[in-house]
Parts: sequence; C-alpha cells; structure tokens
Amino acid sequence: MTITIMKFGGSCLKDAGSFKKTLSAIKKFKNDKLVLVCSALNGVTNYLLETSLEIENRTYKPEERLAFLRNRHIELAKNVISNKKFLEQCIKFIENSLERLQNTLYGVYEIGSTTRSTDFILSFGERLSTYILYEFLQSNNFKAEYKSADKFIYTNIEYKNQLPLFEKSKEAILEEFKESIKDRICVVTGYISRNIRGNVTTLGRGGSDLTATILGYSLKDLDTDIKIILWKDVPGLLTANPKVENKARLIKTISFEEAREMAYFGSKVLHPLCIIPAQKAGIPIELRNINDQNSEMFTTIGNFRRGPETHKLHPVKAITSSNAAMITVSGEAMVSLPGTAARIFNVMGDNNINVIMISQSSSENNITFLVEDKENEISKAKTALENSEFFGKKFFDIKIDDNVSLIAVVGPMAYIPGIAGKLFSLMGENKINIRAIAQGSSELNISFVIDRDQCQKAIKIIHEGFELYKEN
Repeated sequence: MTITIMKFGGSCLKDAGSFKKTLSAIKKFKNDKLVLVCSALNGVTNYLLETSLEIENRTYKPEERLAFLRNRHIELAKNVISNKKFLEQCIKFIENSLERLQNTLYGVYEIGSTTRSTDFILSFGERLSTYILYEFLQSNNFKAEYKSADKFIYTNIEYKNQLPLFEKSKEAILEEFKESIKDRICVVTGYISRNIRGNVTTLGRGGSDLTATILGYSLKDLDTDIKIILWKDVPGLLTANPKVENKARLIKTISFEEAREMAYFGSKVLHPLCIIPAQKAGIPIELRNINDQNSEMFTTIGNFRRGPETHKLHPVKAITSSNAAMITVSGEAMVSLPGTAARIFNVMGDNNINVIMISQSSSENNITFLVEDKENEISKAKTALENSEFFGKKFFDIKIDDNVSLIAVVGPMAYIPGIAGKLFSLMGENKINIRAIAQGSSELNISFVIDRDQCQKAIKIIHEGFELYKEN
C-alpha cells in the first residue's frame, strides 16, 4: 500500500471552507497510508515573532498578545469541529498550549529573549493548527494520531534555520511511525524539530515542506511505494512571477536540480532545502492546487534528466528574482593579503547573514556579494563589516547599493551553447545595465544584478526572448 505524505500550508487551514477542501484532498487518498504535515495558520508565525519582540521591549504583557491567538484558534475549532467531545479536547489543548507559551513569554519579559526561546515560541503556530486538524479528522470518523515533530526530527545545535540530521531523524521517525502508520492517519506538526540536546528548534520559513520530505526520505524504509504532495494555493512552479509576466506558464515537470535553483533564488513556492531529502531517496514531489484538486495541471519535481534534443525548445525553464543589496569590499591591500574572501564570509556567517551571490574581479582587488533586502539584513551586514577588526581599517572601502535586484535564469543550459550570449544580448539591446554576474559550474543557473527599477522589464524581455510562454 502506498505511503502518501501530504503537506497543507496555512491557506489550506484558514477557515471552514478551506478545511472542507483539505478533507476532500485527504479522502482522495484514503486508501493509502497517510501522513499529513501542517503549517501554522496564515500570519501566526509572524505574529509570534512580533510578540517575542514586543514582550522583550515590554510594550505589552504576555496575556495581552495571547488573547488574539486564543480567539483565532478557538473560533476556528468551533467552526470546523462538529463533535462536542472532540471540540472540548481541542479547546483544552489550545488553552494548555497557550499557558506553556505564556510562561515562556514571561521569562522573555523579565530577562529578554534568546534564539532558543524564540524557536520555542515560534513552534506554537504549528502545534495549534495541527491539533485542530487532528480533532477535525476524528470528528469526521477518521482514526488519527497527533504527532509533534520535535520528538523525532533532529537538527544540529544551532538555532534559527537549522540543518536537519537525516540519519538520526530517520532512526527516530521509523521507531515513531512503524506501528501507527499501519492503521491510522498520522497528523504531524511541520516546521518544528529538536536539536541533539533535546531543545526545540525550527527549520526556517516554509520549513513544513522540509518536514514532509524528511518524512518521505525516512519512511521509504517501510515502503518503497511513496508519494509526496505539497498542497498549495497555486498550481505549482511557473516560468515567471505571474504578477510581473502575464504569459507565465506552469512548468509540468522539472528536475530536482532545477527546482532547487528556483527555490534558492527567489521562488516562494518551495523551501530551498526541501528538495534534498526527496532527491536522496528518489521520491518525486508533486505541487498541487488545493482549490483545483482534480486538475492535471500541476508540477512534478523528479529525476528528469534529458539530452540536448529535448531541451532545444526550452534551454531556459524559469526566471526568478529577489530584491537585494549589493555590497562591494575593495582596496589595493586585498591583492597582497590572502584569505580576504574567507574573512568576509566569516564575518557574515558569525552574524547569521545569508549571502545569496558572490562575484570577484580577476584583479582580486574587490569582492562583490549580495544579501537579501529583508528584515535588517543590510544594516547588519554593514555594521558587522565596519566593526570587524580586519575590515574596519582605513585601507578597505565598503560600498553598499541597496536598490538592486538579483535575477536568476534557470534551466538545462549545459546542453546548448550560446545561451549566456543570447541572454546578455537581450539585456544590452534593451539598455538594461548588468552590475554583476555569477554562473555556477553546473550551468543550470545564470545570475546577474541590475537596478531594481529595471527588474520587471528584464523579466518580460527574457520570458519573451526565450519563448517561455510556449508549451514543451
């Protein structure tokens, strides 16, 4: 019997109507061994993060912030759980969970937050939404079991965007699921995990996708017939952002490698790391639209390795973009000082700043890198470099341009010569100035930096120039 792992995002769990659609999706696969992974309700993770900051600043007391969470989750439970017994159990769980959260928030109020306490606070979004779905299923006569992933998904001992420990997680998952998966639906919290010391950690934004694929990687030992479906409110991966390019087309099949490039360079549909465990186990991932469940228009990510003939029409598969800041460190001293690049990226790593692109001149007197334009990444990067013992010295110049965009062109470009030439010719002919370029040796991606006000124009030109609107 097939093991089917289905992940439901916050948009699948927002109200009675979305629960009805979620139930319909579950019924489509009711003859399989089912594992369901849940995200938090829409906006709840952000609210929890804001709550931690507001409590630390003593802007509010914990109970003032918790009232919203209590009302939202209990109201949802009342709207979707018809059976009185299961509703009462659900409300009791919500109240007990919020009491635990309140105790932690009072600690933050008194002594401040830590990355450890923040991860614990953020875990409550998934705990609450998953339990509501669990009791909802029981009220609809399904035999189900609630499982909190911080019991069996392990990460390293870092906090915030931890890396999972696949083999240690697999061992714990197999022990946890080997009996329960036989005769009941396992309902699992997404996003949350534990480190090897037993403390709660999280898998980063969109981490419920990663939870689902870690489970797939592990449970394949119980049954080689396994399926992973990520239910979204979109039909799958598109050739471009449809808000920018109205001719954007669904990509029906894409390789693991190409999908990973898209996820890393700006596609918001997938968690960047979630493809790795599925690829290791050779399990395809389906991205399906919860609002159109019977449609054959969805994306399958898998081992789609093809030769040059099949790529003649679309050597470029997709275009992604993200707003960024370009930081250039320059100075004549860099030529004579080995290890300058290593020092730069050590400073970024020590300050938990993600570098999304690197470009270096052949003269070795400057290095340009990009960080995402989000939260306070730019100011953190600037402050970290200026305050560092090495780069704070006067013979280094640090220049920051915070009004650029990174465009990543993804596809099997290794098979066909001249793709980079055509791409940059299109940019030149349309007077779009390229500020920096990077290309990986895999030739699945060409990334370049342009002024932000030219980003939408560039995407439209590339989409039209490579005829991405045409079906394969």
